[in-house]
Amino acid sequence: GMLAVELRGAAGQDLNLMDGSTATLTIPLDPSLIANAPATIPLWYFDEVNGVWIEEGEATLQGAAYVGEVSHFSFWNCDIPTDANVICLVLTDEDGNPLANTTITITSDTFGTRSGTTNIDGEACGYMPSGEVLELNVYNDTCGDSSLYNTNIGPFSSDETVSITVILTGDVITETIVGTLSDCSGAPISNGYAVVDYLDGGATAVVESDGSFELSIIRCTDAIEFSIKGIDIDGVQQSAEQAYSFTTPLTNVGNLLACETITEFIQYDLDNGATTFFKTEDISAQFTANNPQTNGPSVTISAYDDNTNEGIYLYGQLMAAPYVGVYDSLDWQDSEDLGFNIEEFFGTMNNDTMEYTLTALGEIGEYIDISFNGTYEDNAGTEHTLTGTVHVLRDN
Repeated sequence: GMLAVELRGAAGQDLNLMDGSTATLTIPLDPSLIANAPATIPLWYFDEVNGVWIEEGEATLQGAAYVGEVSHFSFWNCDIPTDANVICLVLTDEDGNPLANTTITITSDTFGTRSGTTNIDGEACGYMPSGEVLELNVYNDTCGDSSLYNTNIGPFSSDETVSITVILTGDVITETIVGTLSDCSGAPISNGYAVVDYLDGGATAVVESDGSFELSIIRCTDAIEFSIKGIDIDGVQQSAEQAYSFTTPLTNVGNLLACETITEFIQYDLDNGATTFFKTEDISAQFTANNPQTNGPSVTISAYDDNTNEGIYLYGQLMAAPYVGVYDSLDWQDSEDLGFNIEEFFGTMNNDTMEYTLTALGEIGEYIDISFNGTYEDNAGTEHTLTGTVHVLRDN
């Protein structure tokens, strides 16, 4: 974790340390890391102008905390610089079916534990420390907090893709769901997906060119029922949500007809891939005519997927009524700047060329329409292209 330190005066003004003076920061250490914690560790602060962490000073291990002196207040962190590789893990069951929406954790004796969720192909990727044997655990929200599968991976010396065959025992099984998605005339939908929800879990299956889809998941034996609906991206239609019972090991839901109009949605296209509806319901859209933090109008749109813990947060500081127009990216360092910022799902955006067009900002119960497009670099320096559309009902 990191420590954010801010000082405010009686009138709310920003304060900082006087030149030449220092303050002592005490940062607690997780008890599980103490056995491998070094006696000293570099201190880093976050440069908010350039978006990078800068090393400055060090902290000393005292009991169960690191203690160090700092000359200014900001975001501070204790970190050991290390080499890392991008490792992609591909999880399958014993029959070779990819395990979608499965939570995995990677534990390092030096750096602690991080987690991720597999995509529809059973894949999860991320930076992992080099030269170290790592512990992998597999979890599923429907089966409690205990690990369903455990193994060691590594050590790694380069970027790599690793296949993991998950062997399940006890009251945990893998389940495959198949079906097709068609429009109202019965023609197959080639650009769409199916959404499955079951006992505190869920996953998404992308359709093939012939409208067929297939999805493999981990479930506990007491999760015997599920619901499913299909989304037609091009036609902006969806099927009715239907309930089914699992028929292990394969459940065929037949043909889903997408005939209902989607009321609201957030969709995007990342790196010229397939268009994805991130959310078609449970979207929060808030408008503030006079935001006290900026002394002007603002709009906040957020949506989160309970199944994957992923989300989109779109915030904009707007020009005067009628608010519509073209905006660039918001400069957080300038409280009077106008523009938009999109966060969460896409990670930190560096050197971006994003452009946002607000075409409608209706009254409560009416639509807010925003389109966005441009390029950005992630923290690894990789450039991405991003386009998307927001068509949501205003809540207040």
